[in-house]
Amino acid sequence: DEVLVHKPTAEDILPVMDNLERALENANDANENLKQGVQMVLDSFKRALESNGIEIIDAEGQPFDPNFHEAYAQVPAEDGQESGVVAQVYEKGYKLHDRVLRAAKVTVTQ
Repeated sequence: DEVLVHKPTAEDILPVMDNLERALENANDANENLKQGVQMVLDSFKRALESNGIEIIDAEGQPFDPNFHEAYAQVPAEDGQESGVVAQVYEKGYKLHDRVLRAAKVTVTQ
């Protein structure tokens, strides 16, 4: 299959996705129309990325893998939790087919 999106172009788009997601997380109920508009734009971006083979790297709760995850911090494992597991994702990671565009920035249990 031919790759329709070039890696640098995709990497330039990812921060836009991050900012749209942050806008939604920080919007309050008074801005419901704005919130819906931002959600629609974000959904369009997600569909465009997916249709070009770009996927979110599944990270939270997964074993830490330096090929896909970049550790920002370590936290103690809670009762019954294993060490070396992604506890929290600070920034989503993305891959284009099997190539990492951006590693997920995560906190890992120790």
